[in-house]
Amino acid sequence: MNAGCTDSSCSMCGRPVVVFAAHTGAGEKKYSVCYCEACVLGKTVPSPDDATLHELHSTQYYRNGEGVRFATPFEWLVEGMRRWRVYRLSHFVRNGRALDIGCGSGRFLRALRHSGWEVAGLELNDDTATAARTVHGLMVETALGAFTDESFDLISITHVLEHIRDPRQMLADCGRLLKPGGVIAVAVPNIDSWQARWTRDGWFHLDLPRHLWHFSEGWLSATLNECGFEVLKARRLDLAHNIFGWLQSLLNSLGLRYNRFYSFLSSDDLDTDNLTHYFSLVVSLLLLPLFIPLSLLLAVLEALFHAGGTVEIIARRTAIEHRSEGN
Repeated sequence: MNAGCTDSSCSMCGRPVVVFAAHTGAGEKKYSVCYCEACVLGKTVPSPDDATLHELHSTQYYRNGEGVRFATPFEWLVEGMRRWRVYRLSHFVRNGRALDIGCGSGRFLRALRHSGWEVAGLELNDDTATAARTVHGLMVETALGAFTDESFDLISITHVLEHIRDPRQMLADCGRLLKPGGVIAVAVPNIDSWQARWTRDGWFHLDLPRHLWHFSEGWLSATLNECGFEVLKARRLDLAHNIFGWLQSLLNSLGLRYNRFYSFLSSDDLDTDNLTHYFSLVVSLLLLPLFIPLSLLLAVLEALFHAGGTVEIIARRTAIEHRSEGN
């Protein structure tokens, strides 16, 4: 059995696994990513229990009820990216009914609604779902069973699938909910990226233990095909996720406090009472003029070589797979 992995074989294919990375997560507990080279897929071990996941995805810990995570200028940038994503998806499917899985407070749903879509959301955290309904007046459910089969033209799963205990079953369920010819857009961190392989324990997108799974483009494309989808496009360059992913991963690899710069951007916390945290932030800020252009260059290069730090796959439903078993 591999050190740090409680299972000696891949839960998908049964082949041996290796330790890809390890990190201290919630409650100072040690987590490992057990990686299957055959599936090109990683799994977080041990898997956190439901109570821990609920706390990690609560409105208090993850974001506030308004859905605001960063300072105002950065929120403007994120909002612009949401609207740009709506525009990009319009090349594959016109206005209709859209479902955003893991919708959070509903910011992407608002962008879709602004563009003429009829929208609905799925949010597994009750508190966050309530905030989305109350603050933004959105229809947000907490279980897929609330939606009828073949009722959506578009389903979006943006950096959410890695949080789901049974990702394959989720993709199969999406096929059931889409109308014939409907489109699914799935964005995930890519464990087969240069970013992940070069920085390992320092990879920004590890996010242990919130990320239960660590996907590759190959695994995701193959699983979508198995679930009755035809892949239309793979997008490997996300300027925000990939450039910042490189930036924070490079800083982490220097031995600085893990994701300290990101924590500062999302909380505006100088943390002067903790010298280690404060030192990590100061060094991070000093290195920005060097690391920002380097991160941009690396993000472009890895995308050109089909190894982007994140990947978004857009696929069309061609058939329904009737298998109801997960994994």
